[in-house]
Order: sequence, then structure tokens, then C-alpha cells
Amino acid sequence: MKIEEDIINIVSGNKTVHEKQKLMKKIIEDDSDNKLYKKLKFSWALIASTRQMSDKYIEQSYDQFKKEKFQRPSKTTFIKIKHLLPYAAVLAIGLMVSWIVFYKNANTKLTNPQYTSVVADHGQISKVVLPDSTIIWLNSGSTLKYNSNYSVDNRNLDLTGQAYLDVKTNINLPLIVSCKDINIRVLGTQFDVCSYPNDDQVSVKLDEGSIELFHAKNTSKKTRLKPGDLAVYNLTNNEIGISNNQKPYYSEWRNGMLTFVNTEMKYVIKELERKFDIEVIVMDSNILNSKLNGRFKNTSLEQIAAFIELACQIDATIIKENEINTKLILKAYN
Repeated sequence: MKIEEDIINIVSGNKTVHEKQKLMKKIIEDDSDNKLYKKLKFSWALIASTRQMSDKYIEQSYDQFKKEKFQRPSKTTFIKIKHLLPYAAVLAIGLMVSWIVFYKNANTKLTNPQYTSVVADHGQISKVVLPDSTIIWLNSGSTLKYNSNYSVDNRNLDLTGQAYLDVKTNINLPLIVSCKDINIRVLGTQFDVCSYPNDDQVSVKLDEGSIELFHAKNTSKKTRLKPGDLAVYNLTNNEIGISNNQKPYYSEWRNGMLTFVNTEMKYVIKELERKFDIEVIVMDSNILNSKLNGRFKNTSLEQIAAFIELACQIDATIIKENEINTKLILKAYN
């Protein structure tokens, strides 16, 4: 029972990175545990990418799932596997029931709202449809959070990471995205916002419509963007710079594309770490001065590493410690 619970907690994101790495070593050594992990991970990703519900209902579904399918039979009991539903189907049924309950309460204002978090793990891109039909793409390593009163009395979103939003118009209920010190107010539009935890800036690229940027602690000072504008908010000096960026590749990440246009290596490294869920180790600091140009789709890490070697004249070595941990070592040629 313990290993099944551990697998569920890994899939649902309730384990730290260290705990996950430790447990995964045990899981991959056992064929049955490894198969169960893959089935549950697939089911969770499938459901989470198409339906959203409160954490409360998700936990209830998992509790029910554990009781029904992970209860070990006694020695005198024989259970035929063919009589059991596949794990994916069980998960789908449990989560669909929870979603129905959530949907029934969607138009009822709750006094103690629950919060829903949508996560795109490293190496993944998630597409989410919110209760108001707003569509959001989440880039790797991103988290989106909203409460159960969303589209009832608010359309407030908390974002960590990068997202592309196609916002459903509602002039009576503006959508507000909060990321670090910046809030973005929209009625109905399409835009890209990037705000990863370790970045020293927040960037917002507007494709259609109109949006307002304002500081979370100073709502009087607002900056309005027009289509094609790229706003970069510097977290160090609290200044906003605006330029016109009509380049279509800016949000190509939604289609799994990695695009670098004269991009500094420190930003290339961050993209690779998120895209491939790896650790990049830089042996020589002058490597960070290199810049990369290239567009990659469905390209392996090995191919990109070979391209970096040719384009930047540096050594790029991939080290796979196990099925979980991969490192990319960058060092200058001797």
C-alpha cells in the first residue's frame, strides 16, 4: 500500500524533488510499479489538461481511488485482473465525478472558496480551459492558480512562469493576472506573459486587443499596451520599457518550438532546463557571453547540444546519471 500511495503523491505533485528522485529509483526497478506509475501519470496529465477542479475534490477522488483499487486482497481472496477497470479509466471516472460536482457549484458564490492550481511540469506544455471559456497555454515549469469563485465575482489569476492567454471577453468582469509585483488587467484579448521565479524581469507581449499594467502596490500608475507591444518590467529598478515586437515566433513555444534569436546563453540555459527537465552546469563563466540563433521543434537534447557546439564553439557534453537525472556540461574548448 505504501508504494501505491507514494506513486499517487508523485503523480499529483505532493512530493518534493528530493523525495521524488529517491522514490523513482525504487519504482523504476520494479516492473509492476513502473507500469503503474506510467499509467497514473498519463491519466493525470490527460484529465488535468482538459478539466479543472478544486484541490479538495481532487483529493477526495484520489482517496476513493485508493480505497477501491489499492486495497490488497487477503490470502483467501482471488481477484481476476480482467474484472478490474484499467487504471486510466478508474481515474477518469473518479475525476469526472468530481468535476461534475465542481461544475454544479460553478455559478454559486462560495463564502470559503477553494483554490485550484494547474501545473505544467518541466518538459511539458499544458492547455487549460477555464470556467469562463478563457483558454490558457502554460509553458514548462509554470503554475496557474485561481479560486472557486472565478467567473462568479472575479476573474483573478496568479501566475508563476509563462503563459499565453486567449481571454474571453467580459466587460463587467475584467480578468486580472498577478505575477510578482505586476498586475495585468484585461477585458478580452490575446497576450503572452513570462514571469519565472528566478527571472529579474516580467515580460508581457500583446497580440490583440488592449491591456493595462499596474504595480500591485501602486494602482494609480498604469501602462496601456497596444497590439505588437512588448513590455518588460525590471524588478530591480521598478521601471517598464516598451518596444514594438511584431515577430511571430515570440509565442511559438505553444507548439513545442524552441526559438532563439541572438539570445544570451544564460536565457538559453533556462529554456533548456525547463524544456528537458535537466540541469545545465557551466564550467567557464565566459560561456554566458555567447549568443545563440536557432529554431528547434521535436529536436532532441543531443541534437541541440551538437548545434550549440558548432554555433558557439563550446563543448557541450550530456551526462545521464540515471533515467531521472540528466546534466548538460558546458565548457570552453581547451
